[in-house]
Amino acid sequence: AKHEDLKDEGQSITFPEIKTNAKDSETGTNISKADEKVKIIDEVSYTGLIPNKEYELNAHLVRKDTKEPLKVNGEMIVSTKKFTPTEPDGSVEVEFEFDGSALEGKTVVAFESLEYNKIQIAVHADINDKNQSIDFPAIKTNAQDSETNDHLAKADELVTLVDHVSFDNLNPGESYDLFGRVISKETQDTLQAKVVIGALLPGTEQNLTLLTSGDYVYVESNEKGIAEGIYQKVGEKYKLVGSDEKAIELSKSVISDKNTYDKDTYVYIDNGKIIDVDNPEYIYSENKQPVTRKITFVPKKSSGTVDVTFQFDASELAGQSTVVFEDLLQFQGSEQYINISIASHEDINDKNQTVNFPKIQTEAKDAVTGEHVASPDKKTKIIDSVFYDSLIPGKSYEILGKLYIRETGEPLLVDGKEVTGKTSFTPDKSSGTVEIEFEFDASALAGKTVVAFEDLRFNKISIGSHEDINDEQQ
Repeated sequence: AKHEDLKDEGQSITFPEIKTNAKDSETGTNISKADEKVKIIDEVSYTGLIPNKEYELNAHLVRKDTKEPLKVNGEMIVSTKKFTPTEPDGSVEVEFEFDGSALEGKTVVAFESLEYNKIQIAVHADINDKNQSIDFPAIKTNAQDSETNDHLAKADELVTLVDHVSFDNLNPGESYDLFGRVISKETQDTLQAKVVIGALLPGTEQNLTLLTSGDYVYVESNEKGIAEGIYQKVGEKYKLVGSDEKAIELSKSVISDKNTYDKDTYVYIDNGKIIDVDNPEYIYSENKQPVTRKITFVPKKSSGTVDVTFQFDASELAGQSTVVFEDLLQFQGSEQYINISIASHEDINDKNQTVNFPKIQTEAKDAVTGEHVASPDKKTKIIDSVFYDSLIPGKSYEILGKLYIRETGEPLLVDGKEVTGKTSFTPDKSSGTVEIEFEFDASALAGKTVVAFEDLRFNKISIGSHEDINDEQQ
């Protein structure tokens, strides 16, 4: 006798299979922010189950770097779910909720096992399976002044801060946004200042990508110092008439009053090249506004670096410090943003994120009288006490001094030479005082007033000055 029926359930043995697809509950992707509250939803698809029987899914998270179970406060992150399928094939979700604040730059993988009557009948535990993995990006920043290449900047009308942002654990080929903010350390709010909205520099040939449409040309964002924006042909040159960050196609509709510059700036364009620039100048926003910058980038590798540049008027910042905060956002599609941070670096006390704007004040006195009055003797010594603030301790600095005649505004000359002094020092605190001495023949200065000008330098670059011809203390 034979019993050979391929459709007979009583003769059949099924071998179930499970596959998983883990996603962060907020981003809906395999990217998650290393927050205190993280929720991962792992969708487990199954095939070959027997309907109307109870099964149990047991899941736990594994660190990809150590290949050991993820533990938070000494406890494994596990999840269990019982279910009774009505069809052989289907899916069920397993959730993990845990503190992921220590996982920046790490990857966790969801391992799943399926049991029937407490017997394991299927497992999915592939440490290299991208669908099972959740990546926690990490970013670190190092903000520096473009002149000093350090965390010191002069409180000038124009300052350029470059924030070097290193990233880790991103998906190569996908788009991301970096949103940077310059924070005042004193107020701990976003710095308000006039920001540079265009820069025109005198030029040798500048090769730029240009989009043209009739009498209009759109200069794309570039690193050549040419203002991004829309230029209208005027005679043989093009005049900057407006900018709109969303202006991709050129037409008069993108030229609006709110985008029109007050000052005339022109470029000469020949066969797609800007070959010269008229009236080179920086163009600032009319009013103070938050100093922020957003860039979009597509990493070629999971880790790397990208720069975020801020240009603004820093003339009011002497004696203060700024801290650059960065927020990493995942980009989705051409116009839609997820608007959820996936990594951030926002530590008001982080020295690598900080740029100091030193300040100096001076008080010059005659060495003999100890006051702001001196006898016009052949041998005269003036001691200028220079107070400094917002320096970085442990670094080497130099102060250069020069005497000026108040009545003429010109440098004091004795025997045809300028009267100067200098001192080098390495402070152990951010603020303090140093002295500079001037020794010279003052016999020709009866009835005159001299003023000491001082310039603070770091690596031969000026980072602070006190040069007020009318300052009675100088």
